[in-house]
Amino acid sequence: MKWLPELTSKQLDGQLLLSVAERIDKQILHLNSSILENESRLVIATQTMFLLKDVLMLEEVMPFSFEERTFSDMRRHLHFVDYYNERENYEMMLHNANDLIYDFKVIKPQILDYARAISEGSKEIKKTIRAPTIEDIVNVVTDKLRSIIRKIPKHEREVQDAIETLFLIKEYDFEREKVKFEYSTKSYQPDFTFESLNLAVDAKLCNSENDEKDIIDQINADIVGYRTKFDNLLFLVYDIGCIRDAVKFAQGIEKHNINVWVRVIKH
Repeated sequence: MKWLPELTSKQLDGQLLLSVAERIDKQILHLNSSILENESRLVIATQTMFLLKDVLMLEEVMPFSFEERTFSDMRRHLHFVDYYNERENYEMMLHNANDLIYDFKVIKPQILDYARAISEGSKEIKKTIRAPTIEDIVNVVTDKLRSIIRKIPKHEREVQDAIETLFLIKEYDFEREKVKFEYSTKSYQPDFTFESLNLAVDAKLCNSENDEKDIIDQINADIVGYRTKFDNLLFLVYDIGCIRDAVKFAQGIEKHNINVWVRVIKH
């Protein structure tokens, strides 16, 4: 691309890594906001241009052992934002910009793990790197939760208990219903919290046709409150067969809320 910056090799530095990651995070927020507000393609293209510079810098300061495929995906989507901007194809440009935002949601927890380990001069960096990421948590619940719930649950607590069992088996460092806080006149208490990931996890049970819309309303309300304390939110909806389109259900919430994951697990 004509505006591809030239970067010299950077010394591995935890503080530099963290500052670049934070800058990208802010740029992603601006990009997401511009997409939601339907800003012009030129605004989005300009934001992407500045974002590319920091993505490439991030590659320079990340350890060599990092999963390079994620960076390849980010570079590809950055390239196509520019490509479709030049061809004035706004629809495909937005498609790739949204994919780019998703890429960073995946990579961010791992970046923070590396940065903290390097900044603290830890001798156990490998152990820190292998600590669970948000992606790990999402995957283990999505893949394993159904297999440990044998009977159709009647109460949400049964789903919470099963999730806790999974977390205990994986030896994750988490707390259950320990963090309680207030926002405006309402109190909030997530089902599970991961302090190291700045993550709150909530479980929902959908066991009637009327629950689907109620759960969407609950999640949207929780996002507002939880955002005052947590950067990352994961909502797990255990469905006994009432949600017809699980992908649409999840994406409808995720696309309007960065760093929010929604997963529907079918019984």
